[in-house]
Amino acid sequence: MQTTFVPTPHQNDGFDEDASWVMLPDGGERRVHLLNGSTMSLHVVDPSVVRAKFADDTEHVSNRRTVILKGLDYGRTTVEAKLYGNIKARLHVSHYLDRPVKVNFYRVEDENGDVPIFNSSAVPDIIKGLNGIYGNQANLNFSSHLIREFVRVPGELAEKNKSDEQVRRLLQSLRDRANQLDPSPGHYHVFWMLKYGARDQPGKDVQGQAMGIPSQLCVVEEVDNPVEQLQIIAHELGHCFGAHHDKEHKEALMYPYTTGGKNRKLYQHAVEEIRGDP
Repeated sequence: MQTTFVPTPHQNDGFDEDASWVMLPDGGERRVHLLNGSTMSLHVVDPSVVRAKFADDTEHVSNRRTVILKGLDYGRTTVEAKLYGNIKARLHVSHYLDRPVKVNFYRVEDENGDVPIFNSSAVPDIIKGLNGIYGNQANLNFSSHLIREFVRVPGELAEKNKSDEQVRRLLQSLRDRANQLDPSPGHYHVFWMLKYGARDQPGKDVQGQAMGIPSQLCVVEEVDNPVEQLQIIAHELGHCFGAHHDKEHKEALMYPYTTGGKNRKLYQHAVEEIRGDP
């Protein structure tokens, strides 16, 4: 029987079973299970980063032992499960500082007067949703900074298959507008549009776009499903933070296509793209 670390039920945010990797909350702790680990001991390679102990020493003969991981300092280390000095399982642990993120939201009006339904009353729920996705998985703490309604931009946004030059002009106008509204270099800008058809193709409806990887600015198209809407925003902000597409995991937040808003998982490589080395 294989000895391995697995997440405890309902606490798997920040746990990547693909890589036996767990993300610790800033200054906090997390519980995981060690399967088939009876009579084994725990060893932390760098004990200055994390402390690991069994929740109940009387579980030493159990095949499912609860392990408490306590963050001490910021960095990364490995927890080893050993039997008679031999390593039977490894769990890689990263411990990041909380990072505050300020986001601006703009309700965009194009030259035709088309605007999305979105208004400022939706922002608290969006911020709560972003914190729910990124909080335990990447230690990002979101808050809104600036909310503006009826921000006019040139051009007909819903026009599909724009030329490269039209797209370039549109994106430059958005950069200029963001700089006018809030020139703070550390803030992020979400331009919320009724329709964004710049890169739509047959069978492929582009519902959002970041202006680069990384970037401070992204565009999102309004959709009817608020759960899916949150995922689109979170996905595009992921690109803004530096994450690329994850084509291997359909449940990943950074999967190229939405599946009804259920893509919420951040895998280790995405967290490291977003946060860098702890």
